[in-house]
Amino acid sequence: MSSAPSIRSIFIDKLLKSTREEIMAGYGAIDHDVKHDSTVVTEIDQSIERQITDALLAEYPDIGIHGEEFGKQGNAETYWLIDPIDGTENFVRGLPGITTIIGLMSGGEAVEAYVYDIVNDIVYSAAKGKGAYADTVPIHASVRTVDRATISIGNTITHQYPEISQALKSVGVDYIGMHHGSGIKAIYIAAGKIEGCVYMHNRGGDWDHLPTQLLMTEAGNIVTPLGDSEPGAWKYTILAPSVHEQCVSAIKRAANE
Repeated sequence: MSSAPSIRSIFIDKLLKSTREEIMAGYGAIDHDVKHDSTVVTEIDQSIERQITDALLAEYPDIGIHGEEFGKQGNAETYWLIDPIDGTENFVRGLPGITTIIGLMSGGEAVEAYVYDIVNDIVYSAAKGKGAYADTVPIHASVRTVDRATISIGNTITHQYPEISQALKSVGVDYIGMHHGSGIKAIYIAAGKIEGCVYMHNRGGDWDHLPTQLLMTEAGNIVTPLGDSEPGAWKYTILAPSVHEQCVSAIKRAANE
């Protein structure tokens, strides 16, 4: 059963899909620079953010902007978060898993989220209290049990917190792997393709984490903070209800919480 999209979601869907031709023209075949945090940036990142920013400001002039490439402008209370190409390392290599992320922030929380799977040309979206969708089709968290679960982890867990991987294995998690990019992980988890992920001191900004959390939780997944996160760091799990209790208990034991 599908849901009638809102006027704003129709506008953003068209806006996101209008950028696909330019993005795919550089897919796997573009020069790039490496930023101070070792992440990759291309001219297309900057071009796409400008296009999205200009279109949003023209349509919604009272809503501010906070973009990954060009920072903040306008309303600081209600604003759009923009990550023009998430998974840029995948993009420059011609690998799948590239997304554009847009989130609407109001009152300090994400109230709308849009994650565009560029390669497959699907917009995943959510609004607070209204569920999650792939285009107009509802999506839901996985119902697989832990013995069939796939949990995504990041570099910091592999190198700094190997005990967390061991803890997940100890409760029977079937596969522990890495999926580069917050947006693609959010899509996989929201659509029930994998059962969750763990972030510990992961790189990324608000644009990576806040819209994607909304998409995943509106699909029925559960967010659990892990300890205190200092500014600029992210420590949490987001897991399907079917594996949440076992995995969170194991992770917290491993992290000595």
